[in-house]
Amino acid sequence: MEFRAAACRVEAFGLRFELPHCESEALMLIEPGNAAAQVLHQKPAKCPAARPTAEPDPERLPDSKRVWERRRASADVVEDVSRRAPDEKLRKHAGNIAACSQTVILSDVLNRETGETSYKAESRKCRERHCPVCQSARQFKFKRHFEDALPEIQTRAKANAWLHLVVTVKNCPVTELRATLAAMNRSWRRLVQRKEFKIVRGWTRGTEVTKGESDPTTAHPHFHALLLVRSSYFKKHYIKHEKWLELWQDAARLNYTPDIWIERADAKGGIQEVVKLATYSTKPEEMDVSEDWFYEFHRQVSGLRFLATGGIVKDILREKEAERKRERIAKGEPAEEQEEADDIAQDGQDLEGDAIRKRVFGWKKPIKQYRLKKQEFQP
Repeated sequence: MEFRAAACRVEAFGLRFELPHCESEALMLIEPGNAAAQVLHQKPAKCPAARPTAEPDPERLPDSKRVWERRRASADVVEDVSRRAPDEKLRKHAGNIAACSQTVILSDVLNRETGETSYKAESRKCRERHCPVCQSARQFKFKRHFEDALPEIQTRAKANAWLHLVVTVKNCPVTELRATLAAMNRSWRRLVQRKEFKIVRGWTRGTEVTKGESDPTTAHPHFHALLLVRSSYFKKHYIKHEKWLELWQDAARLNYTPDIWIERADAKGGIQEVVKLATYSTKPEEMDVSEDWFYEFHRQVSGLRFLATGGIVKDILREKEAERKRERIAKGEPAEEQEEADDIAQDGQDLEGDAIRKRVFGWKKPIKQYRLKKQEFQP
């Protein structure tokens, strides 16, 4: 027996609408202004008391793929906000986001060796920076590539450990965010040249921007970095918090004491956090901004890269990408990889097997659901 919850209210940028149903991993409240960073980066909200239903809806996406509905519903919010933008450049993004993932193709994939059946989902994406669907695609793509490279990284680095480092600067007016980020990038380049940083074999760094807490017209940019260090770091070359602070203050040429934070991290857990921050750009649960703040934020970060790598991590990621490119060319596929975030099984690995059924679902904005349009069975 399936349980279906009562309607849930979604709010964003002053918009309010009711979702007809809310599953256990339901769409959470979207605080005003956070739609650019929404869906999978925060914990799902609690749903009201559930009521039983007789049968699952055969014309709706299966429960395991309802995340598509949550992403697409959030994309609708970003689309609506973008349509109200004061200049044409910003309004152009609304059309692209509106067309993103309007159709989802769901294949039932049968592994003939094991007899197991899993789902594979595909859609056409817009690749807009603030589209929740495409943010998730970018997140999954880098996470998949990093995990693919991780065994080689561990082998070459031999004995090693991972650190999660956060460095900050003072809040800046959101109108000066682009210049502030450029200065922080220069500061990071100086930091990696310090002799103390030589203990770091490789790193990946994500940029996060949140709204200033005391002044809603400001932004708070900071870096989250995952550092691969030699295992001797904790015995012979340990760097105390105070020293990390001094190193960053000096590299950033600050005349005040900044905030930093550092802790030991495991590779997979740490990279997941850094990738989230790098691909979403903002932290949803901390965002409570006006539309004007979002429009200016959009303009300031347009075209900027929020994810960077260095050292052995960068080298191996490049090698792995070159391998994938050669394999795609050998198979007669496009050289550049497409962003298909959900071509994965429930366990997170690429599916292997034959598609025995394909179903095409179309997005219905009024009810915030994907509904079955057609299906076909394969021999």
